[in-house]
Amino acid sequence: MALLVAAITMSPAAEGEQEFKASATAPATNYKIRISGVYQVKKEIWVISKVEQVGDFGGQALTLVSDTVKVKTSDLPSGEFKVIHKVSGRAVKGGGAGVINPEIQELGKRIAKMKRFAAIARFTPDRYREFQAKLSALEKQLEKLTATEDGKNNVEYLSGDGEKQLEKALAEARKIPFKRTGKQSVPTRPGKNRNPLTVPGKP
Repeated sequence: MALLVAAITMSPAAEGEQEFKASATAPATNYKIRISGVYQVKKEIWVISKVEQVGDFGGQALTLVSDTVKVKTSDLPSGEFKVIHKVSGRAVKGGGAGVINPEIQELGKRIAKMKRFAAIARFTPDRYREFQAKLSALEKQLEKLTATEDGKNNVEYLSGDGEKQLEKALAEARKIPFKRTGKQSVPTRPGKNRNPLTVPGKP
């Protein structure tokens, strides 16, 4: 897996409708995100989406993608409710707000550089253990940062087991009808840096 991804957005639409937008950071330019379902689970609204590859060719650069749907307000719970995005596929963790946290980006690039170095370097046993300890510490730091960033946006990334658990949870949830707005975005690069970026945590 990975991630973007997905920004939590709930915007006013036409009268009697509510707009939900999912956005994520994908690992390359030939990816898109698509919302596949909107569900009510108690006082929460779960927006289910997936980041998938489109075509065989794409530039290796972090790419912003989004999709938007509308639901009738009469189908939503009364009063306040929490919106949670469940994202599967190749989203980049920590990129759910549409912009990769600079600290996450730099740490990911550092980890990737270390992994490339490890693939060609020759270590003594002691130096190898020392190197792996440093790499492991950085990976744990990256995991903590991305979890914090995604937690702020109510984004949950799903692995294979997570997707199976989601299917069970949705079997008891109330499915909310929606219509697509046609606002599925054209992939764009995050931020001002136009150079290819390294996917955090990936060599």
